[in-house]
Amino acid sequence: MFHKEECEGRGQHCQTFPNGTRMDFLPIESDELVYGIYKHKYFFTPTSVFVVGDSGTNQIPWKSVVTCSTKHGDGKRNSTLTLVDGRTVNFKISDLVTGSSGRISQLYHQMIESFGGVSAISTSTIDDFVSQATSNLSLFPNLHPHPGNTALVESINGLLSVDQITDIRIHMADDDSESGIGLIVRTTLSSDKIDELTSALGSDGAVDETAKLDGVFENLNNDERVVRVIWD
Repeated sequence: MFHKEECEGRGQHCQTFPNGTRMDFLPIESDELVYGIYKHKYFFTPTSVFVVGDSGTNQIPWKSVVTCSTKHGDGKRNSTLTLVDGRTVNFKISDLVTGSSGRISQLYHQMIESFGGVSAISTSTIDDFVSQATSNLSLFPNLHPHPGNTALVESINGLLSVDQITDIRIHMADDDSESGIGLIVRTTLSSDKIDELTSALGSDGAVDETAKLDGVFENLNNDERVVRVIWD
């Protein structure tokens, strides 16, 4: 996401470290590395975001976040996080946006969605989704331009012809029972390969969430993984 932020002309606040770097002033684990810094204030590692300010440094581990009051692109300026220990943390999400766009805001929300302590998600089979859809734009509604549900479902069914993909479910929105916001894929392929296969459908990334979403499918084989494909 830092790379996309730079490519879209908003890289003046970005510092990236493809191989990771140590920051001695941050209270990070011995094997933890910083891969991106935004506005010299927000330090991103695979497990946490560190917010450095005049009053000190605040660490927010992704896995400690139970709920987040915002979604990427909803226009809100502040995000309230509820942590596993019951505490709430206010996060100035407007800092992660330049103008009307912000890939760092997208990164923040994706890391919480992928690694936060969120409970079970709602899914639907492809056939059930098609039979219950009342709008032709209800699958990946944030996709623009939108080709319509029919074309997207045809492409998704095409993915099922790939030998290494066993099953696909539609990830349903928590606050809208008719909107499909992503895919949950049962596969032996890596998340990077799934990302390649779904990029033609306008997806924004794919994350291996086997440890978190293995309950979506029954009796996963040892070589299978569960990959969540994201549309933001």
